[in-house]
Amino acid sequence: MKNILFTLALLISFNSFGQSNAILQSEFIEKELKKDFDLYTLHMNNRDFESAMDFIIPEIFSLMTKEQMIKTFEDAFAGGLEMEILNYNDISISEVVKFEGKDYCKVQSSSDIYMKISGNYLTNIETIKTNFDLSFGKRSDSFVYNKSDNTFYGKGFIENRIAVSVSGTNDWKFIAIDNFDETVLAMIIPEQVLNKL
Repeated sequence: MKNILFTLALLISFNSFGQSNAILQSEFIEKELKKDFDLYTLHMNNRDFESAMDFIIPEIFSLMTKEQMIKTFEDAFAGGLEMEILNYNDISISEVVKFEGKDYCKVQSSSDIYMKISGNYLTNIETIKTNFDLSFGKRSDSFVYNKSDNTFYGKGFIENRIAVSVSGTNDWKFIAIDNFDETVLAMIIPEQVLNKL
């Protein structure tokens, strides 16, 4: 009888240890992912696009080279766009999906966003307002345009991303997925993974 009780006690403790270990691993992944996400956001806010590219899923560069993407960002800001992510109110991370040596998860963030339009963009302000409203307004708790200084402020802006890391490295790369159609997204993220996220 003592052997059975001892065996049960061991099984329960090993099971509890396994669950605790899984929880600790999940918390570690979440901490590392958020750290990388914060660095990416800092680089984007500081217009350090070269460093920000280190946090982009490399597969995206088969559609647009890293140099083209950097130039696109630089041209947008040089033409009269200012943009800043002001703070993250909430970040939620899905369960990790493991596939072919990589870890994948979906990351949803809620933030406040500030944009200002000037220079060349002012000639198309009405089109920009419409496009921003479609892109940012429908995913924000509130999205307001201030005509006096041509600024936009979005509160509670929701953005979905997929994060990828080589299994065991916690070196996370991101791709914003809200503006991709499924065909293009399947060129970047395996369909088997997309179906599980």
